[in-house]
Amino acid sequence: MASLNREGLIERWAEDYSLAKGNSRVESFLDPRGLKHAAEVLARDGRAVLTGVHGGLAYLNDGQTPVVSGKQIAAYCDAPQRIAREIGLYPVDKSQANVVLIVPKDRELLRCTRYSERANGWVAPLGQVLVDLRSLPGREADLADQIMSSLSEQGPDPDSGWTVWAEKKDARTG
Repeated sequence: MASLNREGLIERWAEDYSLAKGNSRVESFLDPRGLKHAAEVLARDGRAVLTGVHGGLAYLNDGQTPVVSGKQIAAYCDAPQRIAREIGLYPVDKSQANVVLIVPKDRELLRCTRYSERANGWVAPLGQVLVDLRSLPGREADLADQIMSSLSEQGPDPDSGWTVWAEKKDARTG
């Protein structure tokens, strides 16, 4: 049986990937009420799929503390302007944003999700979250390393942790 170097695959994908160029649109917003409000509203809304630090929480082991704190919510959605208007976000320059809404080129990303109690919302597939963490500014790549390390440590089957994201396709519709 052939072996797949998942960490190497993620690293290689991240080298070629750009959040801005790899998606249809990336829009920056400010929620003046803060990250907690933005996270709660986006989770309740159900039209957003978390990625980045908040999405990465779903893939940490129980009881594991993330090595970085989220200073920004990043989520995939179909209509960032409409969602922003409905939940009270203001368009800003990316350097001032605490919310980034992304329209993916492949809308399938919005359907291949899983709900995470820990992340308190719908979360993008593991591979996408890891590549996004590698592409976002700051120390987010450290969280990608932490997640990959914890998945590699999940028992004798090296695939056990890595398959978690493939098991729940389109959990929202059945």
